[in-house]
Amino acid sequence: HEPAGIGRQEEAILVFSPDAKAAFEKERQALEAMGKTDVPHPGLKAVGDGVLVLVQRNLDGWNTRESLAKGLSKSQANGVADLAARLIRSKATADLNPDNTLWEHWRGHWAIKQGTGWKEGSVSDVLAQLWSWPGAVKDRGAFLSALRGRLGPDSEEWRRVLADGNPDVKSALSDMSRRDAARPPPAPLKFGAATRRPALSDAVVSPRE
Repeated sequence: HEPAGIGRQEEAILVFSPDAKAAFEKERQALEAMGKTDVPHPGLKAVGDGVLVLVQRNLDGWNTRESLAKGLSKSQANGVADLAARLIRSKATADLNPDNTLWEHWRGHWAIKQGTGWKEGSVSDVLAQLWSWPGAVKDRGAFLSALRGRLGPDSEEWRRVLADGNPDVKSALSDMSRRDAARPPPAPLKFGAATRRPALSDAVVSPRE
């Protein structure tokens, strides 16, 4: 529920029917767990006292399926790798169906709308869902290269990516390796004395000058 006619709101209210206590508790626990991570989600601002109500941060953004149909912008495509990195760091996965995510354009990230799918998860649990978004990831090798940059090539999280046994992940890692090998070597660094630039000096000048 959002109040109508008074502009963008920072809060939203999620109301459960009286016979949905189990669903209420599951969502509350998921939001509390997500609140300990940096994964974008509605947040949990308050819990009803004796009533099945959750007060959340209001998600304000663009529909994922509509964004995918138009083609993702560079920021949105980068945001897919950002979301993957955040989930892998958290050792968790969620319901990443496009209907359960949206692009918060004011904040520049993909957010998960509901927490019911939140649970411990492997690398492939995350990547398989994001790679299924139509047209979101055109080059899986390049995507893993972007993910490596976010996680850090020497990080424990990246080692978990390398150790993941999913065939699709292994295939993407091979693509990334070929991509790395095809890149030209970096130019060698050269150091020398800098030329002196006397643009500023301590000479006293007249106010007119």
